[in-house]
Amino acid sequence: MEHDFQLIQKGFVPLSKDTHQFTFKNVKYIFDSNSLYSFKVNDLFSEMLLLDNELSPEEVSSVLCHKFNSDEVEKSITDLKKIQQRGVFISYKELPDVPYIYKTYKLSLDVCHTCNLNCRYCYSKVIDNIKYDKYKMTEKVAKKSIDFLMNDFGSKADNYEVNIVGGGEPLFNFDLIKWCRQYCLDLEQKIGKRIVFWIFTNGTTFTTDIIKCLADNKQSLTISIDGPKEIHDFLRPYPNGKGTYDVIKKYIEKIKKDSMGRGGVENLWASTVITSKHRGLKDILIEFVNLGIKNAQIRPVRSTEESLCLNDECIDDIKREYIELVEFLINKTIEGDLRYLKVILSERDFLGRYILRLMFRKRIVYRCDAAKSQICVLANGDIYPCDISCGTPKLKIGNINNTPPINPELQKPYFDQAVTVKDTCKNCWAKLLCGGGCYYSAYLKNQTIYKPDHVICELIRFVIELSIVFINEIKFKNSDIAKKIYRYAQLKQNVVEPRDKIKSL
Repeated sequence: MEHDFQLIQKGFVPLSKDTHQFTFKNVKYIFDSNSLYSFKVNDLFSEMLLLDNELSPEEVSSVLCHKFNSDEVEKSITDLKKIQQRGVFISYKELPDVPYIYKTYKLSLDVCHTCNLNCRYCYSKVIDNIKYDKYKMTEKVAKKSIDFLMNDFGSKADNYEVNIVGGGEPLFNFDLIKWCRQYCLDLEQKIGKRIVFWIFTNGTTFTTDIIKCLADNKQSLTISIDGPKEIHDFLRPYPNGKGTYDVIKKYIEKIKKDSMGRGGVENLWASTVITSKHRGLKDILIEFVNLGIKNAQIRPVRSTEESLCLNDECIDDIKREYIELVEFLINKTIEGDLRYLKVILSERDFLGRYILRLMFRKRIVYRCDAAKSQICVLANGDIYPCDISCGTPKLKIGNINNTPPINPELQKPYFDQAVTVKDTCKNCWAKLLCGGGCYYSAYLKNQTIYKPDHVICELIRFVIELSIVFINEIKFKNSDIAKKIYRYAQLKQNVVEPRDKIKSL
């Protein structure tokens, strides 16, 4: 990564054009797109960074002194030069190098295509006839898929993740789930690498035996629950229209009770989908905390159901929901109540991921690992880039029974999505935090994975701005809490602490 340190030493101030400025609640913030540092700034510093990046310090001073006190101008120029010594707010001759390295390879197994619910946004509805097929994945297909993950697709990985998902409800094929888990445990001993085993469920089909099995094995579990009762029951009803919230709440309480002392409750996640009908994101988070859920992912819907998709008409309402959520998180966090922040502080959450990436200045060039270090296999052996894209014929990349299982030509487009070269992303200020947006959402909107959904892009940029606000407000108003959050996130995400630290302006 080459930058103009020599020019700085000679006294020049080569201001970077790769900055983004915005105002929130009458406070100005600046984000450096290359270094991923953000600052809360005054009018003087804001205007200084808007000047021509070819101006010398003398020329900068001359321009600014017409409006600001000369002593303050000189101090700001000096402060800027000190910051630039750390590689911030300077012009780069080339973009930061972010190599594609994934230490964890992931396999999702779509083990069952039968479901007992009629969710309004169900992505499986885009699959012709599959949602209503009664077949289940066999041990043969599951074994082939897991062996392919270990021996071929992810042979160089440090560890693995096997996710049990479903175009239907996975727990309807629980015997296979138990077999897969044991097979993975046996493989762990054989290959000496960790295999994380996850189960995703709609939370309505538990039995006493299943709950006991999950608790005894400290199973990682994600339950779909869309927040307060009235929202959830509208979006995730039974076929007869009856809501499912009370059923899921009862099972969550039973899982927590049966997991006491066995660790299972620590591995319980909630998954929420944001639709155009959603209101009260703050209330959803509060509901999770009240239910004793310690980890959750709240993410935009990906569906062909137009009445529920995020669009130009509802985007302002969704933005207001995120403003309310972030302001709530700021207030609670400053007070020292970290329960709410901890719930969403993960790469899985739409807001939490950007807070984390800003916190650790984590650059990314791909939105996700779909087709690169992650695949999903259906019961018939078809391979897709991820579980959410399963069943969309044009996104299929192979079949586990083929030789080779993955078609390289169908896989290649996912390696072409680096935001540093992608035409739709390379000039965006948010690219190294965003990674380019969900490929499946792009396909649903534009029938191509190369062109992101513009509404989702707008929301991502806005949520990143709110994440910048959150980071800076906590840092300024309660530095001790900021350090505590940093250490918590470091342990939770296993992120290496950055060597260089820059004090806020």
